[in-house]
Amino acid sequence: MLLDTNRLELMREKTKKMSAELQKSAPEQAFLRQMHVNVRQVKNLQVHVVIGKHTVNVDEVLDDGGDGTAQTPEDTLLVALGSCIEMNWIIFSSNLDFREVLVDVESTIDERFMLSGANSVPARLKAVKVISHVVTNAPREKVERVYQKVQQFCPINGSLHPDIKKEYSLEILPPKD
Repeated sequence: MLLDTNRLELMREKTKKMSAELQKSAPEQAFLRQMHVNVRQVKNLQVHVVIGKHTVNVDEVLDDGGDGTAQTPEDTLLVALGSCIEMNWIIFSSNLDFREVLVDVESTIDERFMLSGANSVPARLKAVKVISHVVTNAPREKVERVYQKVQQFCPINGSLHPDIKKEYSLEILPPKD
């Protein structure tokens, strides 16, 4: 099991409470979680981001005017997508014998978006490829059912522009023991 049983139980309790509120026809506001980040410039294009008790530094690569001291905003988006997919694997595989899950995320961006004019392209990623490597003895059908949930319930995945080409692949590997 990839997730501690106590943490899984906390998540199940939260889901039960939310279901009960939904049964009572609670307003949408009862289910909304507000998020806030604070971003400030450090130097050149380097920025420091505060998210609650956590911090992240973001920069641009040298040839885009940055100092190359941290990941780019686009890299940070890929971190969010890969993390979300990985966490969903951990959550939804709780009743299966999963030994390890590794998620690789690759993307392509057409940098012509920086040009103005009629021939410019949209300022967004062109394509994203997500590869999930799952180490398990679980039957393929069960792994594939979890795989569908992993994609469906990732809010980062759902937030990506519909014109971004998304490719997902699954590799199931047997444990080495």
